[in-house]
Amino acid sequence: MKLKQHYDAWLIASIIFCCLLLLVQFILIHKAPWTGDYWEHKAVVREFSVHLQHPLHPILKVDAPHAFFSPYMVLLGAAVSATGIAVSTVLNIAMLVNLLLFIATIYILTGLFIDESKNRSKAFFLLLLFILFFWGPQAPLYSSYLHIRSFVLILSYPSTFSFSCSVFAAGVTKVLLTNNSTFYKQAGLFIILVLLLSLILVCHPLTFAFASSMLLYVYNTSFNQIKFNSKRLINKTLLLFAAGILSLLLAGLWPYYSVFALLKYVNGGNQFHADSLTLYQSLFKQLFPLLLLPVLVFVAPSVTIKREWAWLVSVSVLLAFFVIGYFTGAYGMGRMLAFIFIFCHLLIVKCLISIKQSKAFWFALLFLITIPYLLQTNKTFKYFFSPKVEIVSTSVEFQTASHDAKAQLLSFLEPVFEKKSSVVLTDMSTSLFMPAMGARVVAAVYPVYWVADAEERKKQVQLFFSANATETDRATLINRYKPDYILLTAATSQLLSQLSSFIEPQPVATDKGISLYRIRKSQ
Repeated sequence: MKLKQHYDAWLIASIIFCCLLLLVQFILIHKAPWTGDYWEHKAVVREFSVHLQHPLHPILKVDAPHAFFSPYMVLLGAAVSATGIAVSTVLNIAMLVNLLLFIATIYILTGLFIDESKNRSKAFFLLLLFILFFWGPQAPLYSSYLHIRSFVLILSYPSTFSFSCSVFAAGVTKVLLTNNSTFYKQAGLFIILVLLLSLILVCHPLTFAFASSMLLYVYNTSFNQIKFNSKRLINKTLLLFAAGILSLLLAGLWPYYSVFALLKYVNGGNQFHADSLTLYQSLFKQLFPLLLLPVLVFVAPSVTIKREWAWLVSVSVLLAFFVIGYFTGAYGMGRMLAFIFIFCHLLIVKCLISIKQSKAFWFALLFLITIPYLLQTNKTFKYFFSPKVEIVSTSVEFQTASHDAKAQLLSFLEPVFEKKSSVVLTDMSTSLFMPAMGARVVAAVYPVYWVADAEERKKQVQLFFSANATETDRATLINRYKPDYILLTAATSQLLSQLSSFIEPQPVATDKGISLYRIRKSQ
C-alpha cells in the first residue's frame, strides 16, 4: 500500500523565511551598518554598565534623567557590567533575541486575528511577508516602522521589544477574557498583563497606544467567541480597566525617570515633534500599497465591515491620535501610522486567506505585490556585498561618509574617555558618536528632555565651528559649558590656528586627520 505524502508548503516556506531573516541579521551584524540614534542607545547602555544604580546623563553633563532609562536598557547595561563583554556585542545579542521574539510575536498575531487553525502557517507566512515588505517606497526610517529597511536597523531598540510585549499582552488578555480558569491562574494572568503594560509604557510610551488598541480589539472580538452574560461582561471589563490603572501606577514608580513627566514634557513644538514632522509628509508614497485593502475586502467572501467592526474601532483610535498629533503640532504621534499599517496588514492577510486559490497562484501574487518594495531595499542589501570603505582624511570625504564609517574612524578615542565622563567639544555631526565612546558632548544631536537650553547649546556649537565666530564667541561657550577637550576632524581641522589660544599645543590623541586637544586650564 502506497502512502500519500503530506506536507505543508506554507510551513516550509515560513521556516525558510525565518532562517533567511536570521541569516540577513547575522550578515548585517558582521557588516555593522548602524546609523541614526543607534549611537544614543549604545551610550545609554554604556552608562548603565558603569553606573547601574545612579546613572548620569549619557549625552550631556547635566543633572537630568534620560528618556531611554528604561528597564530594557537597564537589563542590557547590567549584562555588560556582569559579563564584561563589549556594549556593541550585547546590542548584537539583543538584536537576535528580539528577532526571535518578533517571529513568535507574528505567530501569536495570526492566532489573534485568524480563526481557522488549518490556515495558521499560511497566515504566518503572509503576515511576516507583508509586515516586512508591504510598505510604500518612502516609508520612514524611524523606530516602530517595521519594514525591512528599518527593521534590521532597529532590532536592538526598546520600540521593537515593546511591540512584541504589546502582542504578548493581547494574547494574555484573550486568555483572561475567554477561558474559565481557576482563580490562581486568573490572578497570575492578571499580574503578567499589568507587568507587560507597565513595561511597554516605560520602555516606549508611544507603543503603549498600539498595545491599548490591541487590547481593545481582543476585548471587542471576545463577544463573538464566547457568550457573555451581563455580570461576566462587567467583571471582565472591570478586570481590564483595573489592569490598565495598575500598570499606569506601576510605571509611575519607575525610579530612573518619570513617565508622566515625560508625557507632560513632550508637547507640541519641541525638538522631538519637530523632527517627526516628516512622518506626515509624502503620505501617498507611504500608503499606496494599502489601496489593495478595499479591493480585497470587496472580493473576499467572508470579510465585511460589519464583521470587522472591532478592527475598525481599533484603527479609528490610532487614526484619531494620528490626526490629533497633526493639528496640535505633536508630530511624534505620526508613529501611529506605523501601527495602523500593522492592522491593515492583518486585515489584508485575513482577506487573502478567505480567497481559495492554488499555491502557484499565491506565490505569483505575493511576488507581484511585494516586488515594488523589494526594489527599494537596495540600501539595506548593498551591505551584504559591499566592502567596508576606509575614509581618506579629507573634509569632503569625512562629511559625506556613512555613520558606521565615521564611528570606526573615531573608535581610537574610546580608551581616552573610558569611565571618565569627560566633556568633548566637537562639531554637531561628530557629537553623535562621542557619547557611545564614553564622553559627554556640549550639545545633543537628537532630542533630549528636561534640558531647557538644548536648542541654545546646538546654536552655540554650530557658531563655535563656523568661520564667522569670534574669539569672544568661542570663549563664551568654553566658559559656560567647561569642556575638557576639543575634537577636530578633517571637516574642522582648518580652525586649528584660530583655536590655538584655547588648547594645549600637542594633541592627546591623533589619527587619520582626527585630533583630540585638551583645553588649557587657564580657560
